[in-house]
Amino acid sequence: MMHYGFQSNICNPNSGHEKGSVENKVGYHRRNMLVPIPEFMDLRGYNKELLLKCDQDMNRMHYKGYGMIKDLIQAVGNEYLQ
Repeated sequence: MMHYGFQSNICNPNSGHEKGSVENKVGYHRRNMLVPIPEFMDLRGYNKELLLKCDQDMNRMHYKGYGMIKDLIQAVGNEYLQ
C-alpha cells in the first residue's frame, strides 16, 4: 500500500452489504462494455479498444452528482501525491 500510494478498506468475508459499490461497478462495466459479448481476433487490439471505451466513460457525471468522474479520479490522485 505504501509503495503504490493507496489505502485499503477491509471488508469481512461473506458480507456482501459491505462491498456493494464495487460489485455495482463490476456490473456496470459488464453491462456497458461487454454486452453483447465481444468478438475479436486480437486480444491486444481488443484491450486497447476497451481501454479507450473506459477512458471515454470517465467523461460523464458521477451517479450521485459529485462531478465528472475524471475530475474525481484526478482529485483522489492528487491527494496521494501530497
